[in-house]
Amino acid sequence: MKSFAEKHRSILLEITANLFAIGVILLLLQYLTSVIVSVWIDIQILAILTFAFGFIWFLIFTQKDENRLKAKIEPYFKKLLFLGLLLITVGSLSFNFVESNPFLNLVVSFISSINLYLVLTTTFFGFSTYYLNRDRIESEIEREKEYEEQIVLMREKEFNRKFLFLSKFNLDYGIYNCWNRKDYFTLIMRLLFIPFIGAGKLLYNGAKWIYREGPIAILILIVILVIFTAVKAPYFDVSFTGEHTMKYNTYVEPAKYMYENNNPFINQMKYNVYPVTNPEGSYNTFGHLPLLEWGLAATYTLMPFNSLEENTRQFTHLIGILTLIFAYGFFRNWCSKEQSLIISFLLAINPIIAFTTFVTVQDSLLVLFTFITLHYVCKYIKEDQIAHLFFAGLYFGIGVASKYSIILWLVPIVTLLLIFNKKADLSYLIKSLGIFGFLGMLPAVAFRTSLRYLPTDALSSLIYFMLWILIFILAYTFIIKKENIIDKVVKNATKNKVLFIGYIILAILLGIMFLYVTKAYTLNNEFLTDSTLFFNLDMYYHMLDEQFKQYMTENVYYLGLIGFVFALFFGSKKQRVVLLSFFAGAFFYWVLASKVMFFHNYYTNIIMITFCLSIGIMIYQIGKSYNNKFSFFILMLLIGLLVVPASYDANTDRLSKERIDQETLIQAAQYLTENTNENEIYIDDSYLLTLTILTGRPRIEESGLIHDQIRESIKEIGFSETMNKYNISYVITTRKTPRYERYVNIFTNEKFESVSYRRTDIILSKLDPSYQYFSDIDRRKKLIEEYKIKDKFILEKEIGPYKIFKFAG
Repeated sequence: MKSFAEKHRSILLEITANLFAIGVILLLLQYLTSVIVSVWIDIQILAILTFAFGFIWFLIFTQKDENRLKAKIEPYFKKLLFLGLLLITVGSLSFNFVESNPFLNLVVSFISSINLYLVLTTTFFGFSTYYLNRDRIESEIEREKEYEEQIVLMREKEFNRKFLFLSKFNLDYGIYNCWNRKDYFTLIMRLLFIPFIGAGKLLYNGAKWIYREGPIAILILIVILVIFTAVKAPYFDVSFTGEHTMKYNTYVEPAKYMYENNNPFINQMKYNVYPVTNPEGSYNTFGHLPLLEWGLAATYTLMPFNSLEENTRQFTHLIGILTLIFAYGFFRNWCSKEQSLIISFLLAINPIIAFTTFVTVQDSLLVLFTFITLHYVCKYIKEDQIAHLFFAGLYFGIGVASKYSIILWLVPIVTLLLIFNKKADLSYLIKSLGIFGFLGMLPAVAFRTSLRYLPTDALSSLIYFMLWILIFILAYTFIIKKENIIDKVVKNATKNKVLFIGYIILAILLGIMFLYVTKAYTLNNEFLTDSTLFFNLDMYYHMLDEQFKQYMTENVYYLGLIGFVFALFFGSKKQRVVLLSFFAGAFFYWVLASKVMFFHNYYTNIIMITFCLSIGIMIYQIGKSYNNKFSFFILMLLIGLLVVPASYDANTDRLSKERIDQETLIQAAQYLTENTNENEIYIDDSYLLTLTILTGRPRIEESGLIHDQIRESIKEIGFSETMNKYNISYVITTRKTPRYERYVNIFTNEKFESVSYRRTDIILSKLDPSYQYFSDIDRRKKLIEEYKIKDKFILEKEIGPYKIFKFAG
């Protein structure tokens, strides 16, 4: 039977040709004449549609006599692809010698002005070149993949024979045998030695993996890690300034006090004190599993000779290195070795990946746990051993206990990977997702009922934690030994509607219990996208065009979009599975967490990974269109020139921002230290949290003053005396004056909007300049005059951009 395209070939050719011609004419009118086409349609959309119609026409046209056309046009298309990439690369040059030379500057400016058309034309030649060679490339890649798998299996089998010493570290936990023999004393002793056995197995498995991958791949991976390090290393010792300084305080400050007090169980955060209820910033519980804080405190202890800044960056960088290694290992399950290395390289030079593993944010750990979890999910899919699913769920759960946001992207990714598995049926999915989800919840519940209370009751917390370890061991043993029973229960449930509904209700109840025990529902207002923003297309467009594009650089952004389309049409089944899974996770996370992602670039990691994956799939497969390695090398070089310089500049620009005002900030810190006692609090009017680390002085924002006792005290003894009563010494700001409207709340009993950080209102005010953050601003201004609030702040010292005010009245 003929396909639809073959039946209606002439009509389709005529329609697509006419639409392509209309698009070209409109684009020429926009570019060469005064006719403003962009009033009717966005030029970028018009250009993309024109390209799409042209490419569809090409696909239909070549179907009739593909072999003859291939011989005639393919060599030219390959050369034109090189030429297009070269022109785009030239257009992105920003070196000094180019800008200083009028002719070169004119050429580069002209190429930049037609960059969109060059990108689409080059994409056409790239897609067409691959399309004409698709059968050869697909079979070649498949053969390479099979050969790689054979080599890997061979090297895996011969490892123990070649490395007898290392094979001795492949120790057996021996838990099953002790359990079966009911030798509980030996079982307990073996449990005590689990960390040492685990360390031995880690050494063995690591060495075996290195040998299995082969020296060339490992050497290239090491070069990638060296590049990743070289970009960031010059900035390891800079002060905790620049973007997201609060995150340094959130994790560095507690770790610093743990190290100084030789106590990993205390939780002190002077950047977040409350003058009435908690003036020292000492907290009775941990808000999350403090893996990052413990890692930092351990680093400070192991390397006391380094500065606090350098030790902090070395630890976060170590997380980045481990992430790249596990990312490479994961992508090896879906792509060839060369393709996985390309993806790893793109991740290593990505500005957001680099920045996330430079500052102290939980998201760096979450990305690491994501790839460790996916590593075990792949092993489960491949080997169908439920033990791998247990460890996948366990690492996912540790991530959840660290920060709940990992749920939003990792659950969709894992779900789709399991659905696309060829062995998957309803019973398989229910069992797999049930175990994975249950184990994902358990560590968070374990933390909330044990380690959370370490700051106040360390002994009880550790006892409860040991009980939880025993529960996990029992759960592991039950899942392994009773898998047949689990399968039988699940199959019966899928056949019986009443049972099936009952298990769904049970799962919902467990979910509600999880939300209640962990208090995760309390993050809804602060974290999840609310109804005001959920369908706000302006916000999504702003994030895509103004944020994501700048974060990853414009060249990578467009390559990623083109690569995604390419992979959907021309990628292998495995490649489409992994790409669609990551796309689903990224999209789901973006929509649900856009309210917080709008402000924090490190929340976009999963989006950056998806773009890098798209590019890696595309450029490798188009590169395979060239039969000789020299042409392949030239293609990779041109794409490298297109991607690397812009990414390097974006990396160094972002990291160099951390150096902002270091000298004057240190001077301000010295002034604060010399003129205050250790327990005296300063009001931070400009997000200067680094001062707390530099001075050890407690910090509050204006919202921290809103308390009935402070309000009553101001009425009785005045503003200045009240500040003195609660050990509040100064206001520090980079503005001309403090924001007086934020102090109105403490002078009156009138009900006003909160002065705390309201993300939704800030987003709406950025999208629409006429939007007012305070709807009650007029009333606030009147009260500022009525209570003479401006007179209550007196400028005492000005140090560079920093102004220090004392109190009066």
